Amino acid sequence: MKKTLIIFAFTLIIISQNISAIEKQDIYSISVTVFRADKANLEDFQILEGFPTVFPSNPTGYQVKIISYKNEVLFEKNFGISFIPEIDVPNPEDFASDHALAHFRLPIYPDGEKIEISKGNNTLLQIQIAKFVCKQDGICSKFENELNCPSDCKDKPIVSGSCGNQNCDATESYITCPADCPSGSADKVCDRVKDNICDPDCSASLDPDCIPAETIKIGEKNEVPAWLWLVLFGVGVVFIVLIILIISRKQAPPPQEYQRR
Repeated sequence: MKKTLIIFAFTLIIISQNISAIEKQDIYSISVTVFRADKANLEDFQILEGFPTVFPSNPTGYQVKIISYKNEVLFEKNFGISFIPEIDVPNPEDFASDHALAHFRLPIYPDGEKIEISKGNNTLLQIQIAKFVCKQDGICSKFENELNCPSDCKDKPIVSGSCGNQNCDATESYITCPADCPSGSADKVCDRVKDNICDPDCSASLDPDCIPAETIKIGEKNEVPAWLWLVLFGVGVVFIVLIILIISRKQAPPPQEYQRR
């Protein structure tokens, strides 16, 4: 019995350590009010550390996109929204609202210019990322670069005339000089471009090209993040240990009664 409890406690410690070790990433956390009349308002925009939203893979009619300064789509996902409240009444549609709140946790792209909320071909809202990233305090801080905050990062060290020499110098990156530092270069910038090249500056959670093909296929099909699989595995292990503990208690010999002499 004591040995089983020790194994159970040890298993819980291992699971808790693995869960805490799951790598978080910097994300855009935004809240948007979507109206039936095909418009949307931004309610909140923050930069936090956490996990991106798991979006549905099936078409829903609504999309959220991240557009680059070159007008390229860096990120595009469907999201579902309902104006009918989830209440237990005969006709819930009678209580439908003219608006609903949507919340997204989106990955950060260094060359992302705007976040776009759309319904089909109709753009409901455009959020200029620089408005929330660029502090305009003369300091080129984290999340700022020459694209989204030139007022703070204009003095970022870039050797004059070096861009275009076919050599990715220490002062260049995919953002400042893509001609010399194409996507996937070791330039201290995780560009997250999906081009079948694992960017050495990215972790597997940031660049899908750094994940084995079979892993990507599973993830795209099931839309289940790795941390959730780990949690489910941990729950399964705990359940098995509990079963073993219960069986061992049932099979233990009954305590011998004290007999008077």
